Amino acid sequence: MKKLMYPEWEEGRKYLRSEILPRLHEMQRDLFGTEDLLMNMAINRDGEHIYANIAIFDGEEISRSIFVNFFCTYSIEQMKDEYTKLTDFIKKYTQPEK
Repeated sequence: MKKLMYPEWEEGRKYLRSEILPRLHEMQRDLFGTEDLLMNMAINRDGEHIYANIAIFDGEEISRSIFVNFFCTYSIEQMKDEYTKLTDFIKKYTQPEK
């Protein structure tokens, strides 16, 4: 991996690679084949940023979506908060209605 411009960002980049990225990949596997849900994810070249988007389709249209960003400059707590937003959204909109 290319060295970061600011060495103090390295801890955040390691956390993105070792914690956030595997969780997002697991999420993709769990959601695979879910007809009304679409997940997009991107990683920038230097490993400084991960972007994730989940959209829920209601018929032919997107009815709800969430965009989350994980930056190596975030604190670990900020990254955990972003991840929690994403998982809460998925739980809320993939649970069968009662």
